[in-house]
Amino acid sequence: MNRETLFTIGKGIIIILIIMAIVFALKAPAADLNGLDADGKALYTDASGLPYFSEMDSYYNYRLT
Repeated sequence: MNRETLFTIGKGIIIILIIMAIVFALKAPAADLNGLDADGKALYTDASGLPYFSEMDSYYNYRLT
């Protein structure tokens, strides 16, 4: 492979990594339920206190798409 092909592939990989980092930064706070009161938090957590989903309405959004 020549230098131009490697540069094009490298740019694509960097763009993909940047997009993945942005998506992770947007999705990671959804796992934190500290913004809800105790009653609201109980609806979205299991018996051990872990959240059911990282997104509160992930299947609803999936059905809409």
